[in-house]
Amino acid sequence: MESYVFPAIGEMKIGIIGKADVLVCLTPVWTSKAETARRVRQRMRSVFSWAMAHDYIEANPAGEGIDAALPTMPMSKPITALFLIRRFLLFSKR
Repeated sequence: MESYVFPAIGEMKIGIIGKADVLVCLTPVWTSKAETARRVRQRMRSVFSWAMAHDYIEANPAGEGIDAALPTMPMSKPITALFLIRRFLLFSKR
């Protein structure tokens, strides 16, 4: 959060943060550091959910409403059985 969120919206009051502000934080890392971006968004959602529960805001700007605005994340390569067997054989020879 310190690297991706605080520089952009850290000084803003939570009640004025909108979807566009969240997108400013997430879009630069959404495709280049997909796992990091997922974690940052999850943490942002948690903060905004807490704020909703305590009546600071009415909607979660990091929620599902921004899904269509974010670029498609790259697919991670699945670990296959063949990959695991090759790794096992490679390390068992040592």
